[in-house]
Amino acid sequence: MNPSVMELIERGWAERHRDPGQTQRLGTEALSLAEALQDRAGIGYAQRNLGTAAFFTGDLRAALDHLGHALTLARELGDLTLERDCANFLAGVYSSLYNYDRAAESCLRALELSRTLSDPVGEANAYANLGVIHVETRQYRAALPYLQQALERQQRLANAAGVCNAAQNLTECHLMLGEVAQAQHSGELTVTVARQIGFRRRELETLSKLGKIADALGEHDRAAELHQQALKGVSGLQVPESEIWVELEASLNQLALGQLDEAGRLLEQARQRAEDSGLSALLVEYHRRMATLERRRGELEAALDHLERAHRLERSLLDQEVQQRSNALMIQYEVERVKAEAELYRLRTVELAQANAQLERANQEKSALVAALEAQSLALERQLREDALTGVYNRRHIEVVLQEVFRAQQRAGRPLTVVMADIDNFKRINDTCSHPVGDQVLRQVAGLLRDGCGPHGTVARYGGEEFLLVLPDSTREQGLALCERLCQQVQDFDWSTLHPHLRVTLSLGLSARGDVPNHEKLVAAADERLYEAKRAGRNRVAG
Repeated sequence: MNPSVMELIERGWAERHRDPGQTQRLGTEALSLAEALQDRAGIGYAQRNLGTAAFFTGDLRAALDHLGHALTLARELGDLTLERDCANFLAGVYSSLYNYDRAAESCLRALELSRTLSDPVGEANAYANLGVIHVETRQYRAALPYLQQALERQQRLANAAGVCNAAQNLTECHLMLGEVAQAQHSGELTVTVARQIGFRRRELETLSKLGKIADALGEHDRAAELHQQALKGVSGLQVPESEIWVELEASLNQLALGQLDEAGRLLEQARQRAEDSGLSALLVEYHRRMATLERRRGELEAALDHLERAHRLERSLLDQEVQQRSNALMIQYEVERVKAEAELYRLRTVELAQANAQLERANQEKSALVAALEAQSLALERQLREDALTGVYNRRHIEVVLQEVFRAQQRAGRPLTVVMADIDNFKRINDTCSHPVGDQVLRQVAGLLRDGCGPHGTVARYGGEEFLLVLPDSTREQGLALCERLCQQVQDFDWSTLHPHLRVTLSLGLSARGDVPNHEKLVAAADERLYEAKRAGRNRVAG
């Protein structure tokens, strides 16, 4: 590489985290000089710098374009270091574009190249990135081994920041999986290391999580101390998102202690910050916690109002996410299209027969790309509709379906029955038979419900071990008969095929009220009947 080009590239690379704008300016200068000198290695590294700067400034289209050019040159030149750098940042770009399969492929390639280059830092980072990708796709169990590998390697490298990040991600995974002891261990490690290196925000957010863990263990007084530490410290950070999360978690602790007024005060502070900062996702969490608080106060109408607001916000956020994902697909398509057109332009300079043959191949590739994008779009739509574990509809989609069915049945004057079903003592199944067995139970129950409802009923996983059944043209009596059959089928199923000591039963609550104004109140009525079934001893139907 030309020495002048190399100097510009090295200066820009050193500034990539602190000042990506400077990296872009130096990269542009380096690229212009390298092209004038026909320095292919210089062109490749300049494109890498420009792609990295674009990624850090959020210009994903430019990042994909520059890094794609750099990766092509790296492979042509056999430059493994350049290829590894491109793979690392392409993983980040694809993850930001919701293309998690391509992101994982890039991470695995970066890991392979880091091993070939005997680069332990690169290996640790690749494992950490693979873990984060699985966390973003809510595959928490699959994320654990990657994050554990990242933690162990960062500890051997004495990289405190890397240890802190890996431990924090492990804490989140264990919490989502309900593995409280493991979450507590990794959370305490996160706090210790964060204090050592001055990661104040990470320390306080994790203290709040440790408070949540203490609440889960029934240690509410100790939890209160941890939440108070987090609340006191986070107020000085001036980071609204962190302040809101800490206040939301502390409110649950106050609820557990019976301090309803203090819980309300914390929630009101969180609401005000979320509205001022435009953090709609946190407003969803606020309304859910307020519903719990109002239920404890005995204000059921207010609780239902908060749940309805949470549902409306969730639907709005889902619409935004679908639009963002569609835009991301178009960015990838446009970059591939431009690359294909550039290749076609180059081919016009070669012999006509060869150009025609290559043109045909390019057209086939474009067709394959369009087909792949269509397939990916269909897969995305399916992911947005279905629960990943059980294969039945998820809560977001069933809300939309039920709203449409409710309106149609009302207009036609036809009956509609809604059923809320809950697996009895599911936590005990997880604790005594293991979480993998619990997952199998969820899948099997979902299958029994789906088969039992027939072609006209709709089943969705509503949350945790709860399922919602929508039965159009079904009267209350027909719904009760179906629920009794489903309850018996779950009880009679040979659960010993999953675990020798396993016994599974189901409680169901039914509502076919035609006097409710909207589908949310119909669901709320079914939920209330479910609680009646639980209070009456479980393994039964109430309606």
